[in-house]
Order: sequence, then C-alpha cells, then structure tokens
Amino acid sequence: MSFLTGHEGLSAEDFIGQQVGHSEFAVVDRYIQSVRRKQTQSRIEWRDAILAEAMREGHVLVYDEFTRASPATNVLLLSVLEEGVLVSPGGMNGHSYVRAHPEFRIILTSNPAEYVAVNAAPDALLDRMVTIRLTGYCCETETEIVRATTGLEIKTARRVVELVARLRASHPGVLLPSMRTSILIGKIVRSLPTMGSPSDQQLAEIVATVVRGRAPEVARNTINEAVQATAFDEERTS
Repeated sequence: MSFLTGHEGLSAEDFIGQQVGHSEFAVVDRYIQSVRRKQTQSRIEWRDAILAEAMREGHVLVYDEFTRASPATNVLLLSVLEEGVLVSPGGMNGHSYVRAHPEFRIILTSNPAEYVAVNAAPDALLDRMVTIRLTGYCCETETEIVRATTGLEIKTARRVVELVARLRASHPGVLLPSMRTSILIGKIVRSLPTMGSPSDQQLAEIVATVVRGRAPEVARNTINEAVQATAFDEERTS
C-alpha cells in the first residue's frame, strides 16, 4: 500500500516522476591512426513518483485529502480513473505514459467542502469515482479504537467516549464529531499515576482542559454533570 497526502504545492511531478540526473557515455575509436571516430550516448536518469510506481506495481494508493491539492493537478487523475493510463506531459523522458497494473487501486479521501483550505473537486473527477459519505462511528467502534490507541481498559475507554458524546450532543455545531477529543482525553488519563483509573474530579479536570480549550462555550457544570452521568451508567452496566 502507498500513501500520498494532498496539499497546495502538489505538482504533476509528484504524481508522475522527474528527471534526477543525466549520464553520458562516449567511445573513441582509434583503430586506424588517421581516422578518429567518436560515438556518444546520453541517457536521462528518471525516478517514478508514487502514483506512477503504484500503477506499475499494482499497489493500493491512498490519496488522502485530495481536495487540498489544486484542481489543475488532480486533472491528471482523469485518464487514470477512466482508461487506467497516466499520461506524462511532454514525453521527453521516454515515460510518456504508464498503464495501470490489473491490481492497481486508488482510494481518495477528503473533508467536506466547507473545511478550510479545501478546493472543490472537479465534476469530471467526481463523475469517475464511487463516492461514499462517511458518518461518525458507533459507540462500540469508537470505544475499541480509543482503547487500542490509548491502552485504556475497555470500561474507562467507553466512559470517555460516552462522556464526549454527551457533551457533543448538548452542544451541536460546537464540538466537532471527531474521535481526536476522546483519544486525547484517553491518553492523558492513561498517563496518570493511577494508570487509567481516574477519580471523577480528575476526569472532570482533564475533560474541562481538553474540551473547553476547543469549545469555551461548554460550561464547567455541564462537564461535571456529564462525568456524573457516565459514572452512573458505568456502574449500572458493569
């Protein structure tokens, strides 16, 4: 699997490749003293970029945040998605095109268009893709991800996830539907001397520091209520 992250400075060379050197080979024939013959050969040294390499080798390429690259750069993907061919502008290097291996696949991800520094994807590109709109994970899945990432016990990881979900539900549009908040809280909890078993007061302090730093609109008493509510839920379901 190969991985590429989109950004504004991404260019065609980052997809296709570029010249990395030039070599020259000369043979001078002096077999006959009165005759001098010289034969020169030159060769361009070329290095494939990540897309060209993935297409040749049949890798899966994950192109993350593709809408952060300019639409003019992403136009190169049109022939890749339609005909399975990457066309190199100019063709001066003997690599005028790359035909995709039968096993080659490409997965493109992006944030919604309203995010900062996100360009609108060209209609011609969207027309060549299967678009899947992803929603948030369910509580069980997010709990397992937080547990695996932070090393918390399953009960504590579930409590953190449920706590953040309560705050998010009480402040729609303020807290982003992202797992990063839960993971950050979980990592801090895991670093405590109690090794992931915080008191309610400790948990409230950690959550207040993380959440209110991102969303000051969330009141401290709302956080305390959420901590108490999840503690009750945890005791009832354990």
